[in-house]
Amino acid sequence: MLRRLLKHAKRALAGDPARSPAEDLAGRLLAELPKRDQEAIMRFYADGENAEQIERSLGMDAGRLRQLRRSLRDRFNQERRRIGSLQ
Repeated sequence: MLRRLLKHAKRALAGDPARSPAEDLAGRLLAELPKRDQEAIMRFYADGENAEQIERSLGMDAGRLRQLRRSLRDRFNQERRRIGSLQ
């Protein structure tokens, strides 16, 4: 679910009123990340770039994007359980 939502995260970050509660949550969690991490996540999910290329261009350690993705997914799922089902 998070992968699909992050593909549309630009809409959630832009404050589109038509966004779903789940998109709103994904956008909020993404907005809490440092700018470099936000860029890496957006380039991976929204733009479909290769993880190694993103890490290299942003000066990240190898595997950092995988850690970010896992952490974001875990936080998203934790929040979903805490607040209940989201559309």
